[in-house]
Amino acid sequence: MIKRVIGVADYAGMTAAALCLLHCLGPPLLLAAFPLVNWFPHDDGLHAWLLIVVALPALVALVAGFRQHRRALVLALGACGFACCCAAVLVAGPRYGHGAEAVVTSIGGLFIFAAHLKNRAFCASCVIGKKARCC
Repeated sequence: MIKRVIGVADYAGMTAAALCLLHCLGPPLLLAAFPLVNWFPHDDGLHAWLLIVVALPALVALVAGFRQHRRALVLALGACGFACCCAAVLVAGPRYGHGAEAVVTSIGGLFIFAAHLKNRAFCASCVIGKKARCC
């Protein structure tokens, strides 16, 4: 049962991180492709909600995975990613603008995505090695 919860949360977290990355990189790429299109709706409250959407599956999957495989790397990668995302929304965006926020958030999203990938790999190695108290 816990293996299924970890798997679903990992995939949800990877999807949320990828969507966040698309959200950050999409407008600049569209502006580069279509210079006449100069209007994109921008809501700062949306970024706070996206932060929660990315954090919840990460918290569930990475903590539950850590409790099973005891590899601190997944927690470290997830914490770095979450710290980057928080810094982007709370500091970089208000102080330096949307471009800085997009860059820092993208770095954080890549950290979170990597954490979920490592968590899946560690859980898979637990199943292959049939270790006790493992995913």
